[in-house]
Amino acid sequence: MTLRGRYQIDINHAASIQFGQLVEIHWKFKDEQHAHNIGGGIDFIILDEADKQCVRENIMGALYEQIQNKPIIKQYIRSLKNICAQDYPAKLPNLFTQVMSYLNQHNQLSIYTGLLGLFALAARFEFELDEDREPLFEIIKCSFEKLGNLVNDMVNNRDNPDALYMMHLVCKVFYVSN
Repeated sequence: MTLRGRYQIDINHAASIQFGQLVEIHWKFKDEQHAHNIGGGIDFIILDEADKQCVRENIMGALYEQIQNKPIIKQYIRSLKNICAQDYPAKLPNLFTQVMSYLNQHNQLSIYTGLLGLFALAARFEFELDEDREPLFEIIKCSFEKLGNLVNDMVNNRDNPDALYMMHLVCKVFYVSN
Protein backbone atom coordinates (compact mmCIF):
# COMPACT_ATOMS: atom_id res chain seq x y z
CA MET A 1 0.00 0.00 0.00
CA THR A 2 1.31 3.42 -0.89
CA LEU A 3 1.63 6.19 1.65
CA ARG A 4 -1.05 8.13 -0.21
CA GLY A 5 -3.40 5.13 -0.04
CA ARG A 6 -2.83 4.81 3.71
CA TYR A 7 -3.76 8.45 4.29
CA GLN A 8 -6.88 8.02 2.18
CA ILE A 9 -8.02 5.12 4.36
CA ASP A 10 -7.37 7.17 7.51
CA ILE A 11 -9.31 10.14 6.12
CA ASN A 12 -12.25 7.92 5.16
CA HIS A 13 -12.25 6.30 8.60
CA ALA A 14 -12.10 9.69 10.32
CA ALA A 15 -14.96 10.94 8.15
CA SER A 16 -17.07 7.89 9.02
CA ILE A 17 -16.44 8.47 12.73
CA GLN A 18 -17.43 12.13 12.38
CA PHE A 19 -20.57 11.09 10.49
CA GLY A 20 -21.46 8.58 13.21
CA GLN A 21 -21.04 11.19 15.93
CA LEU A 22 -23.08 13.73 13.99
CA VAL A 23 -25.94 11.27 13.59
CA GLU A 24 -25.77 10.08 17.19
CA ILE A 25 -25.79 13.56 18.71
CA HIS A 26 -27.75 15.73 16.29
CA TRP A 27 -30.18 13.51 14.36
CA LYS A 28 -32.82 13.49 17.10
CA PHE A 29 -33.44 17.25 17.19
CA LYS A 30 -36.51 18.46 15.31
CA ASP A 31 -35.85 22.20 15.62
CA GLU A 32 -33.82 24.73 17.63
CA GLN A 33 -36.33 24.86 20.48
CA HIS A 34 -36.39 21.07 20.78
CA ALA A 35 -32.57 21.01 20.84
CA HIS A 36 -32.46 23.78 23.44
CA ASN A 37 -34.98 21.99 25.69
CA ILE A 38 -33.19 18.65 25.54
CA GLY A 39 -29.67 20.04 25.53
CA GLY A 40 -29.98 22.13 28.65
CA GLY A 41 -29.03 25.38 26.96
CA ILE A 42 -26.26 23.98 24.75
CA ASP A 43 -26.48 25.01 21.11
CA PHE A 44 -26.70 21.94 18.90
CA ILE A 45 -26.52 21.66 15.15
CA ILE A 46 -29.96 21.34 13.58
CA LEU A 47 -29.72 19.13 10.52
CA ASP A 48 -31.74 20.17 7.51
CA GLU A 49 -34.57 17.75 6.69
CA ALA A 50 -33.44 17.58 3.04
CA ASP A 51 -29.95 16.52 4.18
CA LYS A 52 -31.46 13.88 6.46
CA GLN A 53 -33.57 12.58 3.58
CA CYS A 54 -30.48 12.35 1.38
CA VAL A 55 -28.78 10.23 4.05
CA ARG A 56 -31.88 8.03 4.46
CA GLU A 57 -31.99 7.36 0.73
CA ASN A 58 -28.29 6.64 0.32
CA ILE A 59 -27.05 4.94 3.48
CA MET A 60 -27.56 1.38 2.20
CA GLY A 61 -25.67 2.23 -0.99
CA ALA A 62 -22.84 3.76 1.06
CA LEU A 63 -22.81 0.63 3.22
CA TYR A 64 -22.45 -1.51 0.10
CA GLU A 65 -19.65 0.66 -1.29
CA GLN A 66 -17.58 0.28 1.88
CA ILE A 67 -18.58 -3.30 2.71
CA GLN A 68 -14.99 -4.57 2.77
CA ASN A 69 -13.76 -1.81 5.09
CA LYS A 70 -14.72 -3.03 8.57
CA PRO A 71 -13.88 0.13 10.58
CA ILE A 72 -16.05 2.24 8.30
CA ILE A 73 -18.83 -0.36 8.26
CA LYS A 74 -18.95 -0.29 12.07
CA GLN A 75 -19.56 3.46 11.97
CA TYR A 76 -22.21 3.16 9.25
CA ILE A 77 -24.07 0.46 11.18
CA ARG A 78 -23.93 2.60 14.32
CA SER A 79 -25.35 5.50 12.30
CA LEU A 80 -28.02 3.34 10.66
CA LYS A 81 -29.16 2.05 14.07
CA ASN A 82 -29.51 5.63 15.33
CA ILE A 83 -31.36 6.72 12.21
CA CYS A 84 -33.72 3.74 12.50
CA ALA A 85 -34.35 4.55 16.17
CA GLN A 86 -35.48 8.06 15.26
CA ASP A 87 -37.07 7.61 11.83
CA TYR A 88 -38.27 4.06 11.18
CA PRO A 89 -40.94 3.46 9.94
CA ALA A 90 -42.42 6.96 9.58
CA LYS A 91 -39.59 8.71 7.72
CA LEU A 92 -37.75 5.64 6.48
CA PRO A 93 -40.44 3.44 4.92
CA ASN A 94 -38.26 2.11 2.08
CA LEU A 95 -35.44 0.74 4.21
CA PHE A 96 -36.86 -2.76 4.55
CA THR A 97 -37.47 -2.91 0.79
CA GLN A 98 -33.85 -1.91 0.20
CA VAL A 99 -32.62 -4.51 2.69
CA MET A 100 -34.63 -7.28 1.02
CA SER A 101 -33.37 -6.15 -2.38
CA TYR A 102 -29.79 -6.67 -1.21
CA LEU A 103 -30.65 -10.01 0.41
CA ASN A 104 -32.24 -11.30 -2.81
CA GLN A 105 -29.21 -10.61 -4.98
CA HIS A 106 -26.89 -13.47 -5.79
CA ASN A 107 -23.60 -11.96 -4.78
CA GLN A 108 -21.95 -12.33 -1.41
CA LEU A 109 -21.25 -8.62 -0.83
CA SER A 110 -24.88 -7.68 -1.51
CA ILE A 111 -26.17 -10.36 0.85
CA TYR A 112 -23.74 -9.22 3.54
CA THR A 113 -24.94 -5.62 3.06
CA GLY A 114 -28.55 -6.76 3.37
CA LEU A 115 -27.77 -8.70 6.56
CA LEU A 116 -26.11 -5.66 8.11
CA GLY A 117 -29.10 -3.51 7.20
CA LEU A 118 -31.51 -6.08 8.61
CA PHE A 119 -29.48 -6.27 11.81
CA ALA A 120 -29.64 -2.47 12.25
CA LEU A 121 -33.36 -2.49 11.50
CA ALA A 122 -34.13 -5.34 13.93
CA ALA A 123 -31.93 -3.75 16.61
CA ARG A 124 -34.21 -0.71 16.46
CA PHE A 125 -36.93 -2.84 18.14
CA GLU A 126 -34.68 -4.84 20.48
CA PHE A 127 -35.83 -3.17 23.71
CA GLU A 128 -39.35 -2.15 22.71
CA LEU A 129 -42.46 -3.45 24.41
CA ASP A 130 -44.70 -5.86 22.49
CA GLU A 131 -47.19 -3.20 21.42
CA ASP A 132 -44.37 -1.14 19.89
CA ARG A 133 -42.88 -4.11 18.01
CA GLU A 134 -45.61 -4.39 15.35
CA PRO A 135 -43.30 -3.30 12.48
CA LEU A 136 -40.76 -5.91 13.59
CA PHE A 137 -43.36 -8.68 13.33
CA GLU A 138 -43.89 -7.77 9.66
CA ILE A 139 -40.13 -7.70 9.09
CA ILE A 140 -39.78 -11.14 10.67
CA LYS A 141 -42.65 -12.55 8.62
CA CYS A 142 -41.15 -11.30 5.35
CA SER A 143 -37.44 -11.94 5.95
CA PHE A 144 -36.95 -15.00 8.12
CA GLU A 145 -37.72 -17.46 5.34
CA LYS A 146 -34.94 -15.87 3.31
CA LEU A 147 -32.63 -16.00 6.34
CA GLY A 148 -33.42 -19.69 6.80
CA ASN A 149 -32.48 -20.37 3.19
CA LEU A 150 -29.26 -18.40 3.65
CA VAL A 151 -28.38 -20.42 6.75
CA ASN A 152 -28.90 -23.66 4.80
CA ASP A 153 -26.61 -22.40 2.04
CA MET A 154 -23.99 -21.32 4.57
CA VAL A 155 -24.07 -24.64 6.43
CA ASN A 156 -23.32 -26.37 3.14
CA ASN A 157 -20.43 -23.93 2.61
CA ARG A 158 -19.05 -23.85 6.17
CA ASP A 159 -15.43 -24.15 5.02
CA ASN A 160 -15.70 -20.58 3.74
CA PRO A 161 -14.82 -18.12 6.56
CA ASP A 162 -17.08 -15.49 5.00
CA ALA A 163 -20.03 -17.86 5.17
CA LEU A 164 -19.38 -18.44 8.86
CA TYR A 165 -19.18 -14.71 9.51
CA MET A 166 -22.48 -14.17 7.67
CA MET A 167 -24.05 -17.03 9.65
CA HIS A 168 -22.92 -15.26 12.83
CA LEU A 169 -24.63 -12.10 11.58
CA VAL A 170 -27.84 -14.05 10.88
CA CYS A 171 -27.71 -15.32 14.47
CA LYS A 172 -27.33 -11.74 15.69
CA VAL A 173 -30.44 -10.77 13.68
CA PHE A 174 -32.37 -13.66 15.25
CA TYR A 175 -31.15 -12.67 18.70
CA VAL A 176 -32.11 -8.97 18.53
CA SER A 177 -35.45 -9.90 16.96
CA ASN A 178 -36.35 -12.06 19.92
